[in-house]
Amino acid sequence: TLFIELGDATQELLFAHIEIVRDLCLEIDNHAHFNASMDPQRSQELWAARHRTYYASLALKPNGKAVVTDTCVPLSQFAQ
Repeated sequence: TLFIELGDATQELLFAHIEIVRDLCLEIDNHAHFNASMDPQRSQELWAARHRTYYASLALKPNGKAVVTDTCVPLSQFAQ
């Protein structure tokens, strides 16, 4: 599962970037399920699912451990 949060200066750019991400996901896995939302309630549901995946992954292996990482690129540094 891959969760991505996008923030753009304009709605037009946001829609364009959503399409790029969707196309990349489908290129990697043609059967991928892709969900995108600009609705605040749906966005909260997707992020809640992100947090639940941590506990679900821990349940896969008794006494297992997980490492969680986030990546953030400031828009001012994005082109680099």
